[in-house]
Amino acid sequence: MKKILIVATLIVVTCLLTWSLVQSDNHEEAEVEIDKKSIIIAEYKWNGELHQISLAELEAAIAELPTYRQQNYASKKGKAEYLETYIDEKLKLLQA
Repeated sequence: MKKILIVATLIVVTCLLTWSLVQSDNHEEAEVEIDKKSIIIAEYKWNGELHQISLAELEAAIAELPTYRQQNYASKKGKAEYLETYIDEKLKLLQA
């Protein structure tokens, strides 16, 4: 009986030490900070002048929308959809 208690105690201690080691070790890789201003997602020419839209600019435009509309454009698909609208708005401003 004494042997069983000692073995069980060793197993429990080993499990607890392993668990604390696993919890302290960060298995998720740290996200690399990317400058969103440097990510160009759209580029077009107007009257020979090159215009670019960065990811930061698009996200800022989405942030200016009402909350209920921001939720529609939270996903990548939504951002791609809003990008078309945003480019249309930019072209209308350039045309005016």
